[in-house]
Amino acid sequence: MALAGYPLMTAGRSFQLEGGATMKRHAKLLQTKVKVCKVHPAGRGHFEVVSPSGSTYVVVDTASGLICTCDWAAYHDTRSRPCSHALAVERWFSEAHGRLASFWSTPEDAARQHRRTRRVGTGLWMTERLAR
Repeated sequence: MALAGYPLMTAGRSFQLEGGATMKRHAKLLQTKVKVCKVHPAGRGHFEVVSPSGSTYVVVDTASGLICTCDWAAYHDTRSRPCSHALAVERWFSEAHGRLASFWSTPEDAARQHRRTRRVGTGLWMTERLAR
């Protein structure tokens, strides 16, 4: 079952998003956006994420996933379709443990990295490797 406006991912294929972009391209665009966001811990389970535009959003780490205060999160469930701010916090967690994160659009692409892999959203996987 697909989420509203978000078709199911089929193994080995990238699907079309609005505007003609593919999920594969979308994963790499998200990865680029995540790298330029600045994450600051703001207390127990709360993080301030400053986007390149200078806007500050609060991301809360809950038992069921990351929730953001951005406009995207107002209309989407960031636990299944994470915004770049929630992914920036995921990346921050990785860096705090001496790892670097990368995002992939298929489990096959992620598996080719031979790294620890986990699903972080619908059609989105994250791999981690040791930072050097």
